[in-house]
Amino acid sequence: MESLHKLGARKIAVTGMPPQGCVPALAPSVDQCNETFNTFVGYHNFFLNVSVSLLNAVSEDSPYHILDLNSSFTAVFNSGKFATPYQPCCVVISKDARCGDVDSEGHPLYKVCDDTKSAFYWDDIHPTQAGWRAAYDLALKHALEEIN
Repeated sequence: MESLHKLGARKIAVTGMPPQGCVPALAPSVDQCNETFNTFVGYHNFFLNVSVSLLNAVSEDSPYHILDLNSSFTAVFNSGKFATPYQPCCVVISKDARCGDVDSEGHPLYKVCDDTKSAFYWDDIHPTQAGWRAAYDLALKHALEEIN
């Protein structure tokens, strides 16, 4: 971040970690998050905030900002916008398959939900476009309020 600032960047944002305990691969069920993982995310984000605050304290123009994905994801999860936010849209139907894999005859080894716009997570880890849009809109709104 300091290197970017020395190269002339005047507003630098870094993302905090989203609630990793809510990704379908780590969540204990489709209706709850793994709070142990989310606690570790909380520690990471806390120390990221401390580091960014220290960088801003020694900088004349406080150019460093955090895009708070943890709060954004959590707000989206709690908003009701997605009925089952921790449930993936794409689910594999074969043990060693991933979403997008096909068998030797070209048959899919996965099933996709009926409406991808109603799912927050695409697979066991990645948010859908609709999920990212909802989280990004909140994060951007918060970041712009902080910068201005």
